[in-house]
Amino acid sequence: MGEINDCLKEALENQIIDQELKNYLTIEFPRTPVLYITPKIHESLTDPPGRPIVWGIGTFLDKILNPIAKKSKSYIQDTTDFLNKLEAIKLESEVILVSFDVISLYTSIEHDSGIKAIEKKLNLLGISVIGKTFLIRLLEIILRRSYFLFGDTFYSQKRGTAMGANMAPAYANLVMSVLEEDLVYVSHHFRHVLVWWRYIDDVFFLWKGTEKELEDFHQYLNGIDETIKFTVISSRTDIQFLDVSVKLNSGELTTTLFVKETDRNNLLVYDSQHPRNMVGHHSKVTDR
Repeated sequence: MGEINDCLKEALENQIIDQELKNYLTIEFPRTPVLYITPKIHESLTDPPGRPIVWGIGTFLDKILNPIAKKSKSYIQDTTDFLNKLEAIKLESEVILVSFDVISLYTSIEHDSGIKAIEKKLNLLGISVIGKTFLIRLLEIILRRSYFLFGDTFYSQKRGTAMGANMAPAYANLVMSVLEEDLVYVSHHFRHVLVWWRYIDDVFFLWKGTEKELEDFHQYLNGIDETIKFTVISSRTDIQFLDVSVKLNSGELTTTLFVKETDRNNLLVYDSQHPRNMVGHHSKVTDR
């Protein structure tokens, strides 16, 4: 807390923030972040792997980074945005449908490389050196001072950012954007890419080259960084991306809704431990 207070005090003295924002960012009664696991039942119903979540409250950095992330060349906002982009595509040659996925992106980003990526993006805003220094200092506090409780043991996160941190999606988005700009778009492999769209760590693209050239591209990407690795799925007929099934038939792209086999329309019982706003509206309310 002392490091955060010192940072905010200095920012106020340098007129980077005002008193109202300082009061908003100052946490008087901090709570210990607790790690919990959500099962990924879409991967296995009998022995599902766990997704570690460390819940975090909203952050000032998220409001700064998120608008920058939306300006990325490959940025996809949601399914509707993806469908609109796809509708505008006219194919004039054979292509391969491809999706890339970064393995555990949030927890794989090295702090040093992540901070450098954010610095590069902040330079494009034209803000003062002192203002940029303040934002980077806040980012370093979030990344390098991140800790959580699991069971009865405290842990310090040495790499990546916690899933559940409010700024994590924008942070990961910008790190991927810089990776694309510095190493993907300039690669000679990229001449085979017709379109390249990304939703945080999920990439959809149309490939004009051969399967062997696609394999070479995949190997190139997995050799860029020791911690960031891509999985690949490709097809000449159909592929899933987000909640969309994209089909290619006689040079025409069509889409349908993609629903995972584990998807269910279940109602929560009233006396579950979920937040009240998640419980079915038709449940009878009783005092307990």
